[in-house]
Amino acid sequence: MSQVERHSQPKPRPVSFSQRVGMVLAWTFVVVAGLSLSLIACRPVKKGPARKVLSYARDHLGWKTLTVRKITNSHKTPNNNYSTAEIYLNKAAYAISNGDEKMDATGYPEGSTFVYISYTDNDEKVPFGLVMRKMGNDYDPDNGNWRYSIVRLSDWTLVGDGKLVGCIKCHEKSRNRDYVPVMRKDFTQPNY
Repeated sequence: MSQVERHSQPKPRPVSFSQRVGMVLAWTFVVVAGLSLSLIACRPVKKGPARKVLSYARDHLGWKTLTVRKITNSHKTPNNNYSTAEIYLNKAAYAISNGDEKMDATGYPEGSTFVYISYTDNDEKVPFGLVMRKMGNDYDPDNGNWRYSIVRLSDWTLVGDGKLVGCIKCHEKSRNRDYVPVMRKDFTQPNY
């Protein structure tokens, strides 16, 4: 740049006090607004209570199958359209259900688990499954110490859990079989 060009440029105007205050206020506003937005964006989101997941029966597809059958019992009601049930049982339950081991006075061993999956008349899986698990001797001695659970099959979160009255009422009909209406050994006996 030549000396002539340098001198021909206009000199910057001095900034007045009120303009300086205005710029400081404007930049302060920008900084405060930016910090406020970042704090709002980074704050923890309030969530509802965490859903409980039933983990001990998620691997039921690797278990033995007790039965796949048409539903002819109380699980088929006028309010639903379920027609087929798959019942799975874990190793602890299988030994008793199959007749490989004798049931003692306490019934099935603690940890025995059954998973009941229903299908509609169109062979569509019902979105909820039923789980029955034998608990310790002090869980519910009047009803065989069984814990009943209703799970959402998509993520195995609990919908209902514990000493479910509807489940207990149905299963008490099989009190003499430790509250298990169907055993695998039944299917090998004639006239079943």
